[in-house]
Amino acid sequence: MAKDRIESKYVTVAPGVELHILEKGEGKPLVFIPGLTFSGEIFKNQLEYFSSEYRVIAIDPRGQGYSAKTVDGNDYLTHGRDVAGLIDALGLKDIVLIGWSTNMAITYLFLFLHLKQCVFHHYSYRYALEQCPLSL
Repeated sequence: MAKDRIESKYVTVAPGVELHILEKGEGKPLVFIPGLTFSGEIFKNQLEYFSSEYRVIAIDPRGQGYSAKTVDGNDYLTHGRDVAGLIDALGLKDIVLIGWSTNMAITYLFLFLHLKQCVFHHYSYRYALEQCPLSL
């Protein structure tokens, strides 16, 4: 990961499905999930601000931004599984998930679907944000 600049890259989360992410910084991971139709670029200000103390990751969910456009899997349940795949692929631990607007559902589904796994892997999840990220 890049400490001094925002890095753009792709992460395979399922067969034939790559999610685009923006990443900057080191330390405890903050993972931002934008609202429906938005890309992770909406969180560029947060990437810059929080990256001095955290590893900040902004996701383009499946079907949004530069991520894979698929015929199937464009639902919250699959998006929650995609987030789990991203977390596993990047080897993230003790993360903070931050969902905005409609993609709060992804955050909640991820927690619901992976609660046992999260406890088993010693993940810790905190608070989810429900306001426009541009005002932060």
